[in-house]
Amino acid sequence: MKSHNLLVVGCSRQKRPDAGLMPAIDRYDGPVIRVLRKFLRVSSTQSNLLDTYVLSAQFGLISTSTPIPSYDRRMTAQRAQELSPCVLSALAQLFESRSYREAYLCVGREYLSCLSDYETVVPEYTKVHVAEGTLGERQYRLRQWLYKEQEPVDEPMKQSDLVTGTGPVRLRGIEVTLTADDAIAKGRLALQGSREWPHNFRTWYVDIDGNRVAPKWLASQITGLSVGGFGSSEARRFLDQLGVEVRSI
Repeated sequence: MKSHNLLVVGCSRQKRPDAGLMPAIDRYDGPVIRVLRKFLRVSSTQSNLLDTYVLSAQFGLISTSTPIPSYDRRMTAQRAQELSPCVLSALAQLFESRSYREAYLCVGREYLSCLSDYETVVPEYTKVHVAEGTLGERQYRLRQWLYKEQEPVDEPMKQSDLVTGTGPVRLRGIEVTLTADDAIAKGRLALQGSREWPHNFRTWYVDIDGNRVAPKWLASQITGLSVGGFGSSEARRFLDQLGVEVRSI
């Protein structure tokens, strides 16, 4: 028996203006939605094993078949914070109702902050991909994942990407000049009074005095960025560039 996969895409500002209600897959008309719509049209066998949802600034997490009206609402940091609890609850219900082999989150930065704690509701057996980069890059990687073309969505880091912590390193515009020891020291200090989720990780972790902490959490402590403001692979690359060892379970 073949396994199902789960796809969550962000809604788009581009919408079809037709009056009345229209399924979300038809209402939204951005580049990512068009890639999905074409896939569903030409790959009927594979698409039957794919559950598709939209993360909407207006409605939260909805099925692509949900009838919705035309509307104009943008995702902001405040709106993302408001939606996050109900979005995570809806996501948890999806994983409770069906066993997914893979889940792919293809959403922009603000939308991803709605899902910043997604790892708390995803079962260990589900492999999660998170799209990153520009809209064009997300569109390209979604197409790769849908059609299973050539390279994997979550590309491994190349050795040429890694440095030894001797110069400035950037994460989402924040520049950091620290040694690996300094970075670990920041994490050690943060652990003493942290009420956040330092131990919330699935596969990758950093060891701090015997404590396994999430790379995203440590990167957040170092930069001051929210854990929802960047992706997991970005955090690993950032820490590697600082010379911090990121390990796999």
